[in-house]
Amino acid sequence: MTNQTVKGLLHRGNNVHFGDSVRITNDRKTWIGHNVNLNHSVELVCHPEGNNNQEIRLKLGDRSFVGSGVILEAYNQIIVEEDVMIAARAYLSDSQHEFSNSLIPPAYQGAEAVDHILTIQRGAWIGHAATVLGNITIGYGSVVGANSVVTFDIPSHCVVAGNPASVLKLYDYSESKWVRPQTDEELLQVLTTRGTFDGYDDKHILEAIKSQAQRES
Repeated sequence: MTNQTVKGLLHRGNNVHFGDSVRITNDRKTWIGHNVNLNHSVELVCHPEGNNNQEIRLKLGDRSFVGSGVILEAYNQIIVEEDVMIAARAYLSDSQHEFSNSLIPPAYQGAEAVDHILTIQRGAWIGHAATVLGNITIGYGSVVGANSVVTFDIPSHCVVAGNPASVLKLYDYSESKWVRPQTDEELLQVLTTRGTFDGYDDKHILEAIKSQAQRES
């Protein structure tokens, strides 16, 4: 990163770390919060065939971590909320090349859509080399396993893995425990009866951050 590129960002918070060879294709459409860590060879891409009328096409929330070799490719908008971890070599995009016309190679069909929004909600963890694709939301605190492919909404506090990804376990808020549904019917039952997530306690998060800093010092 050059200082000129860093200064051109739509928003740059305090204490942002840029590793070597970080690439940002459209500074003025990229919003980066406080205490964000972008490891080496990260690519933040606003696709040239995308929606340039969108004010913020890529947003990284406070304390988000983006591992080495990660690619975020926005045709319209990708929102990464606070306290999200994205492990090395993951690929996230809100759209893809169109391929419906069998007479034309996908390379020449343009984007599938330029109005999609990919949202990674607060506290989620995207595993190593995972692919997250489309007009979807990864819920609060959910975990996407390494090498997984996700193309559908993931509710909050679920662990998913595989290609295509499936739910391995989820948190039952009413019982305050993780459960492993054995069937689709059991999964649906837990989702409809487990209650709702009331949000993170910022006080606890601050205490956890301080404890981690002390362990690393």
